[in-house]
Amino acid sequence: LIGGGFPRTGTKSAKAALEFLSFKVYHMEDVAPNDHTSLWREAADDFYFAGNDSKVIAMFRMIGRLGYNATIDWPTSIFALQGKKAFPRAKVFIAKRDSTQQWMNSFKRLNKAFGPLLGKPFTWLKPINETVDMFLALGRAAFDMKDYGPLNNGSMFPWSHNEGSFFSREQEEIMKRGLEKHHASLENYLDKSDYMIYNIKEGWEPFCNLVSQEIPTIPFPHINEGEKLIFASNLFQFLGYTWPFIFMGMGYMLYKFAMHCFCGSWPKRKRD
Repeated sequence: LIGGGFPRTGTKSAKAALEFLSFKVYHMEDVAPNDHTSLWREAADDFYFAGNDSKVIAMFRMIGRLGYNATIDWPTSIFALQGKKAFPRAKVFIAKRDSTQQWMNSFKRLNKAFGPLLGKPFTWLKPINETVDMFLALGRAAFDMKDYGPLNNGSMFPWSHNEGSFFSREQEEIMKRGLEKHHASLENYLDKSDYMIYNIKEGWEPFCNLVSQEIPTIPFPHINEGEKLIFASNLFQFLGYTWPFIFMGMGYMLYKFAMHCFCGSWPKRKRD
């Protein structure tokens, strides 16, 4: 099974549902644990800049060799057609929101939560820097955005560079057109018997029909990540704004500790 829906279309709920139906699902959260971050960046850039999909197809086959038999969310959903080349007998399921604008609004909330990771101090950490590079490459491939252009910082402090936290109206239109183009390419290329369009609100029935299984008696796993996004947004923005003060505080504590170790006592303030 190959998911062709973009993030913010209920991918976590769909993943939980497919896992209950005994599928091993490859999701964005499986990229880093499998050490695939740089591989997906290279594959996406090769696809976008050189028009070469061989690395993307190789990634799908690698995922299959690892025992996964379903994919969902980015990065694989961007390249659902390449996944179909890797596994011609696979079925594609395409998740859609009620409207493109509804999807855009949800995607903006996701981006606002993780946008601060594009700035200091997070980019000093190699794993985060590699993940950011991967997301930029995936964004180029997904929305045909070679140059992200000037993004709205949204920061009130000169040391906090939260580029990417907010999209301009022009960028939003590019992304909405990219999503619609993605859906159209799947529907135009694939045989009608090879894909399914669904809304996560439909619950079990579309998935069970697709894989020819009976509908479970338990409720469909609707996973709402809204509260997690709010927490992540507040945490990353707080760290982005306060990291100089945190580092200064740590430096001061190290200084006092060193003075205690080498001088035998804590430095005392002189009194008049």
